[in-house]
Amino acid sequence: DGIKIELLKDAKFDSITTGDSVLNNNGLTIKDGPSITKDGINAGNKVITNVADGSIANGSKDAVNGGQVKNISDSIKSSIGGNTTVNPDGSITTNNIGGTGKNNINDAIKSVDDKVTNGVNDLTNKGLNFAGNAGKDVHRKLGDKLNIVGGADAATAEDKTSGENVITRTTEDGIKIELLKDAKFDSITTGDTVLNNNGLAIKNGPSITKDGINAGNKTITN
Repeated sequence: DGIKIELLKDAKFDSITTGDSVLNNNGLTIKDGPSITKDGINAGNKVITNVADGSIANGSKDAVNGGQVKNISDSIKSSIGGNTTVNPDGSITTNNIGGTGKNNINDAIKSVDDKVTNGVNDLTNKGLNFAGNAGKDVHRKLGDKLNIVGGADAATAEDKTSGENVITRTTEDGIKIELLKDAKFDSITTGDTVLNNNGLAIKNGPSITKDGINAGNKTITN
């Protein structure tokens, strides 16, 4: 019937051009559009659509889509809270974080830290004032020591002191230290006079004890 011209099913060409698309040894390029070459995929500043969710995991090399980015942005927005906004371009803006008046987390944290530090310093310096029946008020910062001392020798043994005659009572103004009216003591000394369980004795003078009255070679009058 004649001569039949056939094209090989596995044809080989150096280059194929169809309109603005060129397919050659390097890959596929579209004028002013995407390209797929040995170097990779270049979207040519065009939108890539219908991208399946990529794996967001350590070591993953998957591409992610807009929905996944939106979810991440919303998660960050939720974590920051306040007036945080996710912009159409994916950026995140916020202001007055936590009422600090700051627009970024670093400054907001620093602001809170400064306020806490200043508050602690103010409270520490304010401290407490202590007052007695007489004398000026004593001021102490929080953490400072206040000495409450008596007149007895600090080396006095514990069995030589007694707290059974003293009570403390709270009042609207503070704590009141009271001595019992019916106080009990092992011994009371005033000058040369000693009163104890045995009786009353005056140095180089009379004594009244369980054994009787001793005038101590002194005159008994009236």
